[in-house]
Amino acid sequence: MSEKIKIYIKNPTAYNRDAFTPEEQQVLELITPDCKRTLAFLGILSRGVKLFDDIYLSTYGRYSLLISLRCGGVFRFRNDKYQLITLNKKLVLQEIKNPANQMVVYNNKTFYPSKGNWLMQSCQRSGNDGKYKCFTLYANGDFEKIIIRDHHLQALFKFGVIALSALAEIKIPNCVNHLNGKKLDNFSDNLEITTYSGNTIHYHKYLKEYPLIITIDGEAVLNPKFIVSQDEYED
Repeated sequence: MSEKIKIYIKNPTAYNRDAFTPEEQQVLELITPDCKRTLAFLGILSRGVKLFDDIYLSTYGRYSLLISLRCGGVFRFRNDKYQLITLNKKLVLQEIKNPANQMVVYNNKTFYPSKGNWLMQSCQRSGNDGKYKCFTLYANGDFEKIIIRDHHLQALFKFGVIALSALAEIKIPNCVNHLNGKKLDNFSDNLEITTYSGNTIHYHKYLKEYPLIITIDGEAVLNPKFIVSQDEYED
């Protein structure tokens, strides 16, 4: 493991662990300094801290990120313009230049985003037919421009290092699968890390719609996929 990677994971506060499982170690060993996107995600993870209500706070340069595993939301604000204040289980943004100007952005388990400033949420789409929510963090200082899909951040803070195998350039053929097939449903319990073949199997077994009646040799018959064997019925 390179020294640069060791610096990133020196204090993995996002999930409060000092040691890694063999599977996590395998993922980390595959990260090189050339994996810029992976390093960006690893940095976001290592800077993460848990607030409350399964909400995590992290940073990427002048951007601060709020990831809610409970509601599946991903939000951001400019930390060079606003300061985040925690009041019991309420989140308030305060303008740095004008501290009297404040806005409640989370209260009673509900986020209150706005458009273009204060607390922002994803309004971009990526993937075929715009299936995934995403947002762009623009270059600032030592931080390069990066486009992030909401469900990737959800997976990152739910699964930790293992999620890196599905998010970027390292050579482990994994992906983040939406269990119910709804690509905009980024609630963390709807996500899993699996192989691409596992993703395909899940789709055909649980999500793909098959006709009840099919034609075999010119005769309409019940689709065998809907026929339950005696053994399966008894189980």
